Amino acid sequence: MEQVQDMLAKLRGFLDTAPGAPYLTKAEEATGVPKQLMVVGVLTLSSIAFAFVLGVASVCNLVGFVYPAYCSFKAIESTGSSQEDTQWLTYWVLYGCFSIVEVFQGLVNNLPFFYQFKFAFLLWCMLPSTRGASLLYASVLRDALRPLVKPKAT
Repeated sequence: MEQVQDMLAKLRGFLDTAPGAPYLTKAEEATGVPKQLMVVGVLTLSSIAFAFVLGVASVCNLVGFVYPAYCSFKAIESTGSSQEDTQWLTYWVLYGCFSIVEVFQGLVNNLPFFYQFKFAFLLWCMLPSTRGASLLYASVLRDALRPLVKPKAT
């Protein structure tokens, strides 16, 4: 709970200096609702509306693509970070596997909570705190796929 309070305090500090600060302050005074909670509420409602308009599948694919694409670009541009390269290459293999499964729309539509599972799984794979893609590669994929890959002849 303390972390949430810290984040809200930081958000308030940012909102106090934001270009629309006078309008937020007037709204806060008129409603009695702290401006940071108004912003969080608007963002939450916007996200929910966004999910309903575009659909859960689109939101899941958007979240599963944007941040990993950015991190992949950073990994490509960095030098000497094979651990990052492995993380993002493995992530994209897993993302591709889910995309192949989605080709079979009839199957996916009959699986309850498929997109919620996909969303949670992709988050686990991509987040720096979990590094799930690297973990999955090291514990399962490396040994399973190594026999299928022929070493380069030198």
